[in-house]
Amino acid sequence: MGSVMRSVRFHILMAALLAVPLVSSVATAQLEDSRSEADVSVFELEDEEERESLLEAAERGPEATQSWFREQVELAAQERTDTAINQLRNLVQRTPRQDAQRAEYMFRLAELFYQRATFYEQRAFQRRDEAFAIRDENPARARVFEQRANDDLEQSNQFANEAIELYAQIVEDHFETYDQIDGVLFFLGANLSQLGRNDEAHAVFELLVRTFPRSEYLPNALLALGEYEFLQGEMENAYQFFEAVAAFPDRPTYAYAVYKQAWSLYNMAQNDRDHEDAIELLFEAITASSQGSGSGSARLRRDALRDMTLFYSAVFPADAAFAFFEEIAPDEYLDLVARLARIYGERGNYTDANRLYRELIARNPNSFNVVDHQREIVRNTRPGGNNADIVRETRRLVELFALASGFEDAAESRVQRMGTNIELLLRQLATTFHREAQVTLNEELYAMAYNLYQDYARHFGDVSEYAYIMWFYYGELLYRNEDWQEAAMAYERALAVSDGDSQYDAVAIEGACYAYTRMVDLDQITAATGTDQASRDEAELPPIPEPQEIPEAYLRMMDACDRYLAVNPDPEKAVEIDYVVAFMYYNFDHLDEASTRFGELAVRFADVDAQRARIAAELLLDSLALKRDYAGMRQWIDRFQASALNRGEFAGRLAVLSEQISFRECLHLFEDSSYEPAAYCFFEFAQNHFQSDLLDRALYNAGLSFEHINNIDYALSVYGLLIEHRPDSELVPDTIFEMARTYHRLAIYDEAASLYERYASIRPDGDNALRALISAATFRHGLGHWDDATRVYQSIIRMARGSEELSSDDIAEANFRVAEIEEERGRTRNAMQAYERFVRDFRGSSPSFALQAMGRMAQLHEAAGRPDRALRQYREMMSLVDGLDAETRAQLEMQALEAVARAQFMIGEEIFERFEAIPLPRNEAQQQEAIRQKQEIGREAMVAYTRVGEFNRPGWNIAALTRLGRLYHVFYEQIIDAPIPNFSDPLEEERYRVLLEEQAEHIKDDAMMRYEAAIQVARDTGWFNEFSFEAARLMQEIEPSFRAGSEVRVTPGHDRSRFYTSGLLENFDGSVQGEIGVGRSQDAPTDETPMEDEGTGAEAPSPGAHPAEEG
Repeated sequence: MGSVMRSVRFHILMAALLAVPLVSSVATAQLEDSRSEADVSVFELEDEEERESLLEAAERGPEATQSWFREQVELAAQERTDTAINQLRNLVQRTPRQDAQRAEYMFRLAELFYQRATFYEQRAFQRRDEAFAIRDENPARARVFEQRANDDLEQSNQFANEAIELYAQIVEDHFETYDQIDGVLFFLGANLSQLGRNDEAHAVFELLVRTFPRSEYLPNALLALGEYEFLQGEMENAYQFFEAVAAFPDRPTYAYAVYKQAWSLYNMAQNDRDHEDAIELLFEAITASSQGSGSGSARLRRDALRDMTLFYSAVFPADAAFAFFEEIAPDEYLDLVARLARIYGERGNYTDANRLYRELIARNPNSFNVVDHQREIVRNTRPGGNNADIVRETRRLVELFALASGFEDAAESRVQRMGTNIELLLRQLATTFHREAQVTLNEELYAMAYNLYQDYARHFGDVSEYAYIMWFYYGELLYRNEDWQEAAMAYERALAVSDGDSQYDAVAIEGACYAYTRMVDLDQITAATGTDQASRDEAELPPIPEPQEIPEAYLRMMDACDRYLAVNPDPEKAVEIDYVVAFMYYNFDHLDEASTRFGELAVRFADVDAQRARIAAELLLDSLALKRDYAGMRQWIDRFQASALNRGEFAGRLAVLSEQISFRECLHLFEDSSYEPAAYCFFEFAQNHFQSDLLDRALYNAGLSFEHINNIDYALSVYGLLIEHRPDSELVPDTIFEMARTYHRLAIYDEAASLYERYASIRPDGDNALRALISAATFRHGLGHWDDATRVYQSIIRMARGSEELSSDDIAEANFRVAEIEEERGRTRNAMQAYERFVRDFRGSSPSFALQAMGRMAQLHEAAGRPDRALRQYREMMSLVDGLDAETRAQLEMQALEAVARAQFMIGEEIFERFEAIPLPRNEAQQQEAIRQKQEIGREAMVAYTRVGEFNRPGWNIAALTRLGRLYHVFYEQIIDAPIPNFSDPLEEERYRVLLEEQAEHIKDDAMMRYEAAIQVARDTGWFNEFSFEAARLMQEIEPSFRAGSEVRVTPGHDRSRFYTSGLLENFDGSVQGEIGVGRSQDAPTDETPMEDEGTGAEAPSPGAHPAEEG
């Protein structure tokens, strides 16, 4: 019942207190540590940097290109062809079109264009290789090579287009007469392929193979056909073509064909044997390409070796990797194993990946590559490793980076890029662990953060743009660890790189001051008093003390604290710091400075800290006395008597003030959210002041504080003490309520329910009375305490009649739950009567629950074997929905929409049964009449099922779509299986059969459309139920080629799915055009949510809670 608002009263002690009691002796100079660690703003652990997946790139397979085995075309040769091109152009223009010699001129000219195209293509690939080789060391130059490669490809395409025009003209004019027409066909197909016109090229190559089976270009043409099949994903066909090419081992195409054989087999592999066969073929390609010459063979060997890492990873573990790759590529095996390790990592095989990286580091320890390998180890450790493993591997990465940055192969750009990466990683991990440690108080996390900060400070503390914030966080952690000297140094480093107005300057200044004060033992400093010297003879007085040298540690502390005071800190902190600095001067007999500062402190902070102000006044007078400055003493005494420090008789009130101040200190801890110290502070107060009037408030506040730190046992104990020892306290009801909430959080629902009821009985008019009863009823209901749950629900109903806290829906829900309990207890008759009363009483005021009740009634009728009454009930539900105005209908709750969607679906089911029951007889007239009847009932079913979509419940939408598909499916099967009437003319009988089959195919298409729509809704919403699986099963039944396995999967991120309703055998659905919309939901179609108290989940004591105060 969400309308009940949380409201718990708290009481805060705000007595009219002096700041602290007056004492007669001089206080120690040691500071109270009121600092709390600043919350760390985490540099969030981001996902691994965006980089192309090596595994995905490898699995995309090789580029389709035959340029690797073409002969290298040199620049000088191209420059000599300009004259030949011009001459041949002229010859082509002057020679008649049908002249056989003109075909020869055109072929030679096209060859020159083809060579030009090949030259530019080859140079483009070379430039891309060069760009790839230098992309890490010189990214700018790599981009220049890429641009030049693109320009070369554009030139290549221009010449290829010119060649195509010439080749095509030769084929058109001289196909039957030109003796080199097979070469023309090959080069025409090659140029078309180069331009990506694969279908045209495929037709040309097929013509070449079919027409000239003995052509010298046959291997090349077969290879091109294999490439085409490979690109189409037809691996078996591709393999056969490549195998045919491999039958010519003396041709330049051999190595490449075997290479593509290996890839075809890899893509078809079903088991380890297939993968091993693919590896053998790939090895043969490596061997063959190694024996070739030119850049094409080198590139083929390089790519085959790289692909071997992918093939190997698919079937073999890491154990034999080094031996395997060292055998096949002795000069490149380390790079290949590194590539294999990365593929293992991207496959999620982190163990094998890291094993290889560690072996790579061991085998080549003097290369900067060890940093890359260790970075990959860190990357592989993060997904499944524990925090200790991540920190250990990260620190190892930092060590290797520091060591390897001086190695011979450590290029500056590479070192800089890796340094940026490691700095970010350290910063993310350090702040993440630090923040988690602050939240969880986990000492292991603090230790991990400390180690990471230490590494960061050592390696990046002087160079990083984040040095300021990291030094500050490091200082906070060191301060928390009581490493005062290092903490002070860290704060100083942060301030040294600050721009003077940075975020944490004030906190760092304060931290440095406090850290320095912890480096010296102020408690050992005692204060001699000389205030009685004015009454003593001069001869009896000690000599006036000479100023002593102040030790360096104290001077640093005093400088830091003066810097802190200069930034106008909080007055309560300033009085302590100012007092400490003044006391240092006093202790080392710098009495002039001491007396000046004590005087300013006493006057300035009298209203802030009266005790320190009075003590400062006493030490001022003592300093003046030691100096024999009696006039100065008189002036200050007069001044103090006229100030707020002059309190008269104060000693008699010390005990009371001490007690009140103790309570106030605890309260201050609570208000600062320091709940753990506040809890023990209040508890200790109660122990030491058991007869105090503040005992009940102290115990209550202790309970609240213990709840905040999740020390539930202690919270319950102190609440119990309050009830036992202060049973008449006004806090007892609130205490009982807090105890109930605590048991609620512990999931001890029986005890929580009892306490909630007790609270409501004690304070029936309290702010939380209704809320308590709601929680109690919900728990009783859930525990199966039917009688108690019914009793409490009825109490809620009675109480709600005079209350404005509950809405009409809340009251209706309580009544609904009473009926629901009867159903859950198996009292079907009572439940039916209760639901009927509910519908009668709340039909107008709470349609959501009325619809749910009607749905329950219908289901009870179904369970009792009364389908007709259930159907009437479902129709009454739809009548109720139709009678609602748009605003009310839009406010229907999810459970009501579930019930309505089910009701509409069940209405459709009754129509479906009538549809299915109509047979198709053999007689033609009867058969046509039966079809007409099925069309009419089918339209009725279409309307019913389509309306299910109005209520946006995915489960029922899927069900309705599946049933619509089944409707068409049944009709299709009946049409297909319908007996053919007896016709005297066989042709007439055949025409009738063909007509039925044509109609059946349209119906089949409509059935498939509905099944596909149901499956699509399941995918879009992530909602799979019996109907979605039935749709997939029936889809396979009606269309065996449909693949219902990997395709039927969840595709998250879609909020709405629609389906289109088409005609069913001559516009089966007539004018009915509808759609089913699916809204997102996380509840199953038949789920119902019981009446809940939205604010009684597991949570902290109360939002905005304050401790009890003195009234």
